[in-house]
Amino acid sequence: MSPTATPPRRTKEPPPPMSTDAAPTDAPASATAHLEEAEALGRRIVDALADRQAEEIVLLDVSAVAGFTDYFVIASATSSRQFEALGEAVERAADDRHLRREGGSEGGWQLFDYSDVVVHLFAREERAYYDLEGLWSAGRQLLRIQ
Repeated sequence: MSPTATPPRRTKEPPPPMSTDAAPTDAPASATAHLEEAEALGRRIVDALADRQAEEIVLLDVSAVAGFTDYFVIASATSSRQFEALGEAVERAADDRHLRREGGSEGGWQLFDYSDVVVHLFAREERAYYDLEGLWSAGRQLLRIQ
């Protein structure tokens, strides 16, 4: 090849056409299934709390406003004995799911963290003081049982 001759152009071959029979992504379906499973757990916990006569039970969907969980269950106990019974009912309703439990009847607030569902049991005074429903009012209330 002479110094003045242009080298031959290398052309890229176009990428192969995408197959039309490729499997669709499962991301949206799995995200929806995850939320449905989390809501079902929240509703099981609500039912267990109602069976034990908890007061002012609320199920909040906070998935659009909280990055750490999808649902809150908030309920009140009227005595330390009921507080303990409600805690046991929550644990039974959640089956064998991993749990982080904090607080107790002596502090007036007990938290059960199941990652996608967080349960808050309160004594009346602490519930009014912390006002989680007001703090998370941007969430969607799915259920309220007086």
